[in-house]
Amino acid sequence: MIDDDLMTILTKGLMLNKTITQLDLSHNKIGSSGARKIAKYVLMSKILTHLNLCDNQLNYEASRFLCQALRNNSSLIYLNLKLNRLDDKAGSKMCIDLLDSKTQKLQEIDFSANLLGNLFCEHLAEYLKLNPDIRKIDVSCNFIEESNAAMLKDSLEHNKNIIKIDIRNNLLNEDSVEEINEIVMKNYLTFKKIPYRDIKECK
Repeated sequence: MIDDDLMTILTKGLMLNKTITQLDLSHNKIGSSGARKIAKYVLMSKILTHLNLCDNQLNYEASRFLCQALRNNSSLIYLNLKLNRLDDKAGSKMCIDLLDSKTQKLQEIDFSANLLGNLFCEHLAEYLKLNPDIRKIDVSCNFIEESNAAMLKDSLEHNKNIIKIDIRNNLLNEDSVEEINEIVMKNYLTFKKIPYRDIKECK
């Protein structure tokens, strides 16, 4: 039941704590004002590695506060934004800002169950293609259309560091989903130094 007012109080305590590496604020009622307080803490922290904001009330304005902090943070490797209110504009701007950052080292991001579509996917593809740090991405339960499939596949083929992706429950056809999963599976097997055989050969 943490809302923006309670987040203001909580942040004051967090600012005094120099040992927290993982912060789970999922399933609360944090909105834009609360996100601004969290962003201030993320910007200050040098040791926070995991931030879970799943199932809150984060929208475009909230995402702007978070990105301002993430662009200058070098410790965070995991970010969970599942089940929020991030629209296409918010998601695309986040990808642009994260790619533009010279310090962020995010390895895993969960964007699932938001309101993300084609504009987001265009900038996500660029982010995945050019970011050597990202390893895992979840964009399931959004509105990514088949028209973006080729761009997404191209980005995954260029970045062999991506070893996990969840694209279920979007507007992609089954063949595209299978091809995307196969690309990432090949990356994973290479990462694990396991010989790769074409999935079709095994059928």
